[in-house]
Amino acid sequence: MFMGKVTIAPNKELPAVGSLVEVRYLYCFKGGAVYQPSYLGVRTDIDIEDAQLSQVIYKAENEEE
Repeated sequence: MFMGKVTIAPNKELPAVGSLVEVRYLYCFKGGAVYQPSYLGVRTDIDIEDAQLSQVIYKAENEEE
């Protein structure tokens, strides 16, 4: 599922295609992309099966921006 794009800082190594990466974000709306994503790095301590969409924390729909 597409959740948006994240910029890799020049001081970080570019991850290999298919790598599991960690991204911090300000908020996300259901059905939308993450806002203000920040690349943290490659995750080697978990498997792809451990990364679930249910872990995404969504902004409540009635909250103002």
